[in-house]
Amino acid sequence: MQMNIPQISEDLQSVRTLLEEYIQTRRIDIVQERAIVDFFIKYQETNDVVSYAVNGIRTDADKTFVEFSGLHRYTQAFLDFYEANDTSLKSIDFKGDSQKYIKVFEDANKQAAAEATATWKRILELSNLLDYMMESDERYPSMRKECDEKEEQYYHVLQPLVDRTFAEYKAKESYFAPVFYFNIEMLYLIVYKINEIAKSVISDIDNLRKGGQA
Repeated sequence: MQMNIPQISEDLQSVRTLLEEYIQTRRIDIVQERAIVDFFIKYQETNDVVSYAVNGIRTDADKTFVEFSGLHRYTQAFLDFYEANDTSLKSIDFKGDSQKYIKVFEDANKQAAAEATATWKRILELSNLLDYMMESDERYPSMRKECDEKEEQYYHVLQPLVDRTFAEYKAKESYFAPVFYFNIEMLYLIVYKINEIAKSVISDIDNLRKGGQA
């Protein structure tokens, strides 16, 4: 990933804004939770930050100093904010919220599948009866009509609905799976690591300016 140090600060500020809103309202939706998780996913490989810093110190130490000084301010401010609101932030139920959200789509698929199954059973029942019924039987026309209508409904409405709701359910399950496995302490730890890297970069450049070695 091409590293952009100011972008880390900007993304972190966006996450902090979401968390501040949660503290005030005690409400957060699954899309906002996914945005928080996305920050973690995007920046969890802190070796990319280290590599950028090493190259930056060699090629443009002044620019790198400015970038990492800004990063340090943002990450330290976030850590202070987190520690001041630790209990409130830990009340965010990422696992429970993702389960409830995904269950809506799972239930929709189950309902569609149940209706399709019931219709298919009725089609089989009617087909079996019609196979052994004379066309002259007075019940034949109405049963034939019902069977044809059920087949039309099954193949053109119900089964496509099952397929569509299943695909939607699986897509939601896959997309929000990281939310299920996430907890807010993971965010704190990644910000803490980035903050430590920023402090180290600032210290290394200070030493270089004083005639020492990074």
